Order: sequence, then C-alpha cells, then structure tokens
Amino acid sequence: MFAAEQGHVRVMQELIGSGASINEPDGNLSPLLVAVIAGQTRAVQLLLRSGANVHLTGKTGHDALAHACTEGNRDIASLLLQAGADPIERMRATGRP
Repeated sequence: MFAAEQGHVRVMQELIGSGASINEPDGNLSPLLVAVIAGQTRAVQLLLRSGANVHLTGKTGHDALAHACTEGNRDIASLLLQAGADPIERMRATGRP
C-alpha cells in the first residue's frame, strides 16, 4: 500500500511481478483506491494495466471513480472511465451518486 500511496511505480512493478494481489485490500482499501486517493496517476495507470478491479469499494462504499471525483482529479477519473468504471451502474446498485 505504501508504494501505491507514494507512487513508487518501480516497486509496484516488482511486487506485481512477484505475484502480489492488486485487488486485495489492506485494511479497508485496495491498492487502486489508495493510489486514487493519493492522486498518484502513474500508480493508477500501472494498476489498471495490471487488471485492477475498478468496481471495488472501501469501507464507506465508495469506489475509485467516486474518490477521484471527490478529490477533483479529472485525469484519474478519465482513466477509470476508460477502464470501465460506470457511474450510472454504481448509482443503480447503491442508490447514491
């Protein structure tokens, strides 16, 4: 998680290459959520290329796209949308934006 939060892409590449799970939460957040909240665009790109699940939510029920929008990070929101994040489906499933 520290590597995702700090944007240490090379370390993340090594961890992923060694079989680290990119979708397994550490506590309440997946590596993708951590990278999104921290605004680490390159880390988000790596995680998405590696198959990170854009639909996972944290304890609060918010997914990566919701966090990107809350943080005002259009670049990351765009990456998530391109990777299949669907704000309409989320609203249908949760009843909230």
